[in-house]
Amino acid sequence: MADTPKIYGALSQVQNELRAPKDAYNAFGKYNYRTAEAILRMAKPICELNGVVLTLSDRPIIVGDWHYIESTATATLTQDSTQQVSVTTSVRESASRAGMDSAQITGGSVSYARKYALCGLLAIDDGNRADPDVSNQHIEEKGTTEAHMAICSECGQPIKDEVVNGATYEAKRWAAQSVKKYGQPLCAHCYMEKQKAGGKT
Repeated sequence: MADTPKIYGALSQVQNELRAPKDAYNAFGKYNYRTAEAILRMAKPICELNGVVLTLSDRPIIVGDWHYIESTATATLTQDSTQQVSVTTSVRESASRAGMDSAQITGGSVSYARKYALCGLLAIDDGNRADPDVSNQHIEEKGTTEAHMAICSECGQPIKDEVVNGATYEAKRWAAQSVKKYGQPLCAHCYMEKQKAGGKT
């Protein structure tokens, strides 16, 4: 029996270790979602530790009168580039969208297709709700200081008000302070753990 390709074991390890919280907020629909950029930011260091390289490729497809963007996410074993796993997703471009030119429409479709290709490759469950990041309308990105919008980038839990040494600190303060110091919103617990670990102050 042939040996199982090592890429499957390495990719499985990445999938098990990866945490990709929904850290962007749709103010119009009032819910959180994740973006392709956020997934890549979280996945790259884990992939490096497990000897995996992620690549993305896109190509336009025309079916009848409709234009599609086909995005492929590929995981490649660094020690053997012949060992790869790929997932491909297609997204149809809108014919038009208010306030957006053709380049923005295509760019939004690419981002949307890439996200779902990455979700498939990395076994990320995106839930049942459709998100609007293809249009980039009514979106507030990660780092917002509104309490109900902030999700901790480390543990994926909502950032809440916390009492520290008898004083109450609002969620938006934790979010704003951690974004300023560490470049990402953190809950009180993860913020203090980062400080203990020697994060910059």
